[in-house]
Amino acid sequence: MIDVIQRLEDLTLEKPIHMSGIGGSAMNGLAILLTQKGFQIRGTDPAIDPITRQRLEQQGIKVFLQQDGSAIADDTQLLITTAALKPSHPELQIASEMAIPILKYAAMLGVVMNSSRGVAIAGTHGKTTTTALVVSALRGAELNPGFVIGGYVDQFGAGAFGGKDCFVAEACEYDRSFLNLHPQIALITNIEADHLDIYSGIDDIIDSFHQFTQNLPPNGTLVYCSESSAATALARRFHGNAVSYGFDTAQFTATDISSANGLLSFNVRRFGAVITRVTLKLPGRHNVLNALGAFCVGLQLGCAPIDLANGLSKFEGVRRRFEVIGIRDDVCIVDDYAHHPTEIRALLQGTKERFPKGRIVVAFQPHQISRTRFFFNDFANAFNGADKVFLPDIYVARDIEAPPEITSENLALQICKNGIDAEYTRNFDITAQRAVDYLRPGDVFLTVGAGNVYEVAHKVFLSLG
Repeated sequence: MIDVIQRLEDLTLEKPIHMSGIGGSAMNGLAILLTQKGFQIRGTDPAIDPITRQRLEQQGIKVFLQQDGSAIADDTQLLITTAALKPSHPELQIASEMAIPILKYAAMLGVVMNSSRGVAIAGTHGKTTTTALVVSALRGAELNPGFVIGGYVDQFGAGAFGGKDCFVAEACEYDRSFLNLHPQIALITNIEADHLDIYSGIDDIIDSFHQFTQNLPPNGTLVYCSESSAATALARRFHGNAVSYGFDTAQFTATDISSANGLLSFNVRRFGAVITRVTLKLPGRHNVLNALGAFCVGLQLGCAPIDLANGLSKFEGVRRRFEVIGIRDDVCIVDDYAHHPTEIRALLQGTKERFPKGRIVVAFQPHQISRTRFFFNDFANAFNGADKVFLPDIYVARDIEAPPEITSENLALQICKNGIDAEYTRNFDITAQRAVDYLRPGDVFLTVGAGNVYEVAHKVFLSLG
């Protein structure tokens, strides 16, 4: 791929930028951000959902469904693609024939970051929520950050925004995409095995994160969570300014955690001394860590603790991250993006803390055959605390082979062997109907997964009451 664009200043406002796969959560956010900066954006996506298309078109972005190359304008100055596009894709072929520079999404994100003071949020889990918490904290300090978040934030009115004081973005380790970013501040929430279709194992993953930290400048800062042993070991290899946060052994700690009316509060201590107290609207101790990490980033940008705490207290969450769809027949219906065993365990723990009296009923759609295969036993052991688990078929994405034994049906059987009531339900219609039949007043119904399992949440919401 041609790579000649280093900064936004290398582009002109007079010629269009084409985005192939514009409907994806990250791509549509970047499209909106570039539009706000004055660029002419157009794009294609045969699978774009109607709401996303409408949101983009309201920004003046032209969206086409057909990806045969006909939508690429003759004067296009740059083609931005998703990481999933194969070299044989028609739009890549046409762009190459037209000598149009081509950048993957992550590389373009790096271009945007090069034009501002960059903050990159990395880690196996919690990137989206932590990125949004950083933005909320900085807004509490009256900064105007630009951002690209891998999810829609209702209170921000977008998943991306131009801003001016700095630029905050998720740094995704899939396909080693985050190596395209050169931030001033990098935050690492945790490091665990994932994306084993890309990485050979945890050592390969840690090595990639190490390369990412090497992208920081000599005066840059690494913020990391000391609760992650891998992140802590990585920080020891970092030769610049490193700031740790956690529950116990760290420079910044969250202590005296309490819960009242569904809200978590904690003291922030610096080397043991209390500097402020933070109250969150998000459930779960994992979100205490996410908020504390965001707080540390804000301090590195010179913000006052009280202002950061105020910004964090106003944050209401990201869509598909413990998103309350509604309450029907005294059943609270919640949708969450959790798709890794560690995330599911944290989700169930946080749900129990928020709803200590109700049963927890889960519809879990495994995401990717490869991930289900690599973590089959971990998934089977991840549902302690759930009273019932329904499993529709695996959401297939980027998978090449499908071993016959890796199925939702077999996963349900294994979960049952571990003492949790689980049931294979094949499709969403059956899943929703079985859930409606099973649910009773006082229950919490969770739809869980990175695919389209949220559709079950909406089906159940409409069916109850």
